[in-house]
Amino acid sequence: GRGRIRGTVEEMSLENIYLAAPSNTRLNLNGRLFNRTVFGMDLQIRDFSTTRSDLAKFTGGQLPESIELPESLVLNGSVKGNMEDLGAELFLNSSQGGARLTGSLKNLSKVPVYSGTLTIEDFAVGQLIRNAEVGNLKGAVTFDGRGFDNPSVQFDARVDEAGYGGEVYRNIALNGNLENKRVTTTGSVNDPR
Repeated sequence: GRGRIRGTVEEMSLENIYLAAPSNTRLNLNGRLFNRTVFGMDLQIRDFSTTRSDLAKFTGGQLPESIELPESLVLNGSVKGNMEDLGAELFLNSSQGGARLTGSLKNLSKVPVYSGTLTIEDFAVGQLIRNAEVGNLKGAVTFDGRGFDNPSVQFDARVDEAGYGGEVYRNIALNGNLENKRVTTTGSVNDPR
């Protein structure tokens, strides 16, 4: 690795940090870490790259057999805030497609509250879940929620394109919620075919 770390335990500046694992994983970032009343950060992730085989090594092969991770993944973006008020804008490019997450996470030490938008760009969902009937997905979902153990989440989704059974379906709108581990949703389809 290389880069420059300056400062104190209370606040550290990270300049051009580059770390590489012995295989195909690397991290390049700038920013600062601070430890005042709570731990915080202001990070610009220039490049976090890895591969399916590296992820299998890092997880000890503990991923479900029903999931096929992309052969390659590249993540970049920014994370800013502290463990009680954190914001992120992250971009993922992979061999199965791309995604962008803009969101916030608050109140992590109590009942977490989160919101954001996840945009999916031509992602090979069928390959990810090992189901040949499912094709690519393009769309976005906006969400507001609270809690992780028994989450309560409201969502609105727009599916621009979804492949299934060799067909491509377009213009699907869904809104609903997740409450007590049950999903309730309504939707509409305005496919021009």
